Amino acid sequence: MSNEPNTLQEFRLREDIKEKLAANSNGMYEKYVDECNSVELRKALKKEQGSICCYCMSSIESSKTKIEHFKSRDENATLEVDYTNLYLSCDGEKINCNENQDNEIVHGDCKCKYRKDEYSKKIIKHCDTCKGNRELKYINFNSIEREIQYKSDGTIFSDNANIDAELNYLLNLNAKILKTNRLNAKNDFYKQLPQDMSWNKSMITRQIEKYEGQSKKAPYLGVILYFLKKKLP
Repeated sequence: MSNEPNTLQEFRLREDIKEKLAANSNGMYEKYVDECNSVELRKALKKEQGSICCYCMSSIESSKTKIEHFKSRDENATLEVDYTNLYLSCDGEKINCNENQDNEIVHGDCKCKYRKDEYSKKIIKHCDTCKGNRELKYINFNSIEREIQYKSDGTIFSDNANIDAELNYLLNLNAKILKTNRLNAKNDFYKQLPQDMSWNKSMITRQIEKYEGQSKKAPYLGVILYFLKKKLP
């Protein structure tokens, strides 16, 4: 069931907006935000995603988020105010105090360089903030769970080289702090289980259903579900 706010639907169905969308005119998203604000849209997307980032799966607050257009606005003007093309991303910046200032932070083949003040703060860019206006051509939210895997140290990867490149180079999802957070999420999950828990199919299935059914998702849910499903006989 879609949580699309009425403000967005009513805006998109206005005759003047339909004409501009049909003409492939840019700027409709900015117009929506100017006229209607984005608060209700952020709340709707947050609820839709269970309060986790659409990319790294960290816990998100509506006030510290970015509305992500999965299909780039630059190349897909008709989808600017299409709710099915909108997702909520974290702010995409984390301070990693353990990062060596002289090391090159993984930022892919986009060839951009951090400013000196960003190095001094050791800011790690990821998710939409790292991706910018570049478009994900191989990652598909509808099938991504079947395409990605996790290593025991929290590394996310795919056997599909194109998807793996986007995970690392466009989204920077293997930034050290994200790997550490995923590893901690996995370890915390195992710690809260009974020590004598029987890993039979019924028990594993119940755990999977519990986590998938939560309205507010556990941070870094993907890594928890991955290792649970690996235990299925």
